[in-house]
Amino acid sequence: MAPKQTDPQFKLRLPPDLKQALEEAAMVNNRSVSAEIIARLQDSLIAVGKEFWLDRRIAAIDRQLEEQRAQINDLLNRPRD
Repeated sequence: MAPKQTDPQFKLRLPPDLKQALEEAAMVNNRSVSAEIIARLQDSLIAVGKEFWLDRRIAAIDRQLEEQRAQINDLLNRPRD
């Protein structure tokens, strides 16, 4: 998505090699350097969001697994009649 002229502007200092890499990537992707930076930032923020939710889901599954292990241990340690 190309930035609109009314979007806030942000000055940014980049090392020359990073600026060149962004310019090349923008050319390959047929977009402006600004649009390239926006696309990459959006992709990275989406990835971080997915990672956050995956981490939460894994933690929930770990808790369920521990609960099930405890239940199994209770059953195995129960006195037999």
